[in-house]
Amino acid sequence: MSAAYYGISEGVWGASVGKRLLGLRVVMMGGGQPPGLIRAIARVPIVELPTFVATIVTSVLRPGVWPLPGETQQLLAITDAALFVGLLALLFATARHRNGSAAIHDLLTGTRVVHPVARIQRHALDFVPEPSATLMTQRRHMGPFDVIDTLGRTDRGTLLLGFDPRLKRRVWLHEVPADTPIVSSRIRDLRRSGRLRWLGGRRTLQERWDAYEALDGEPFVTLVNIPQPWRVVRQWLADLAREIDAALGDGSLGRLAVDRVWITREGRATLLDFQHPDALTVSAPTTPASAVSAQIFLSEVATSALVAGAGASTGNDPLPRYALPVSASALIDDLARGDIEPQSAVVARTTASLRAADRVERRQRVATLALCAAIPAAWALLAGTMSMLMYSTQGSLSETEELSSALSVLTLNADGAFDRAAAETYIAGRFRPTMLELQNWSDPLTIGHLARHRQLIDHILASHPRVSADDLFAAIATLGPFFERQAAMRQWMPWISALALAVYLFVLVSLVGLMTAWIFRGGFLLRTFGIALVTRDGKLVSRLRALWRALVAWGIVIVPVALVLALPYVGVDWTMGIAAVASTAFVVGAVWAVVHPERGLQDRIAGTYLVPR
Repeated sequence: MSAAYYGISEGVWGASVGKRLLGLRVVMMGGGQPPGLIRAIARVPIVELPTFVATIVTSVLRPGVWPLPGETQQLLAITDAALFVGLLALLFATARHRNGSAAIHDLLTGTRVVHPVARIQRHALDFVPEPSATLMTQRRHMGPFDVIDTLGRTDRGTLLLGFDPRLKRRVWLHEVPADTPIVSSRIRDLRRSGRLRWLGGRRTLQERWDAYEALDGEPFVTLVNIPQPWRVVRQWLADLAREIDAALGDGSLGRLAVDRVWITREGRATLLDFQHPDALTVSAPTTPASAVSAQIFLSEVATSALVAGAGASTGNDPLPRYALPVSASALIDDLARGDIEPQSAVVARTTASLRAADRVERRQRVATLALCAAIPAAWALLAGTMSMLMYSTQGSLSETEELSSALSVLTLNADGAFDRAAAETYIAGRFRPTMLELQNWSDPLTIGHLARHRQLIDHILASHPRVSADDLFAAIATLGPFFERQAAMRQWMPWISALALAVYLFVLVSLVGLMTAWIFRGGFLLRTFGIALVTRDGKLVSRLRALWRALVAWGIVIVPVALVLALPYVGVDWTMGIAAVASTAFVVGAVWAVVHPERGLQDRIAGTYLVPR
């Protein structure tokens, strides 16, 4: 089954269900193609070796093969688990950064498990108004260009909209004062997408102008009148960081200001060497070009875009950090301090932000919730199916199963739903030899099934030392209607037991969730999927707050189960009612978490937010 599952899912499609949920792929060494059926199947026996060895040890040393005391059996079970974990760790002992974190099964089969780089999708502008223009009353010419409109005043002259009749394209014509020097050769030779492209110019007594390639889009300062999401802002930061790094290298970087940033229709950020007329309403200070000032400028761009034009000097921190990835907040803070060294690291970090998650996605929350329920559900389904097959084959329950069922019924109906004395008489007469054999309590399997009924068994044996045939017959006659109902329900016993197993395992999962919430400040699954818990100011939550959130989330699972354990003292009606309310609350909370993946009900109560790391 493992060979078929992993061979097809990883060999043909490149990922199993678990790897696909984590965004991982299995590929051939030196290529990005799936490994194929043979290589994928070859990985399976190596990966399954720890399970195989642990199973052999358990089979050889199980009760019946070697007559060992119960305490020794428990010690062997712990040893078996430690052996499995140790062998599993050895599989990954070869994992190093230099070999792509390759485990032994990766090295032997020439495969690697990788995290593919997602294709970066640039977010285009939803609406770009046409540039405001005043129609010229008289057609003018500037060199080979036709002047068709006046766009308005810049900080250094007048910007005109022109047309190049030879190449059939629009151009910007910047008229400048008489004392304006010619554009330097460094700027004239630029051919980068992050800068305005110079096409030509003239300095005479009659004409003083420079021609640039006309850009579509709009100024950054007008676009950020409404807050922009981080997935858009990070693209602008990466564009500007690359251009600034290149301009610092060739000496072409002029003065920096947010009103000199232009956003094209495709969503690309470009640096202008002058202020566009549409940005004149904003008075932004210019900053001399340097590595430190460039980083501060990038932080101002990010802050202005994320908080709708608010500057970083408004007093309190204006950033909506509860909606930003932890890495994004750290990047903006480091830029504001200007302490990222070397300058190329700014480009590396802003580019890396493009590949990282910008928000907690719905599929991630579905995966975390599904994995919490997957283990209990899978084991319950397997146990129910196996029990049903065994029951259909045997035709009846075993002696210990019959005894366990009878004792459970007696416990659950402690409030007098039937004649308790008759029930105890029936159990004493029907199962006395079995109960006497179980008094040493040495069999681990028996302990697991009947340990919770030990006091009741001792009570029944002590209260009914002898049960005659007449007494047993009278008890059976008294319990006749009850036995008929039990016989009708007997066919559902395997699934009822499977449901009880699922509840038990779900409680274990909830306890593990509480423990890992303290250890990982949120939980193991959240950490695995790259999700962090933060407060409103973007700081990682304390362990106490993380534990409080986990108690809110898992409490509605633990409380009903605790009531079930106290069933004889609370009563069936109260227990079932509270369990129904708690189950409904848990389902509502899960649905809310899927609909609002960034903040579930437990987060609203605990004052936390879910963000990518």
